[in-house]
Amino acid sequence: MFPVIQVVFSNASLTGYMSILPHFQLSKSYFGMIFILYYVKMGLNKYL
Repeated sequence: MFPVIQVVFSNASLTGYMSILPHFQLSKSYFGMIFILYYVKMGLNKYL
């Protein structure tokens, strides 16, 4: 996907992402919803 997303994935944990989420307000946009779903999917693959 986008390089910046890979950077976030490599530098942030689930808790870290949830803490920066309100700051960028990604949850209020369509891209934010896709980003969250993609992150959760990758997170489950990594931690399970």
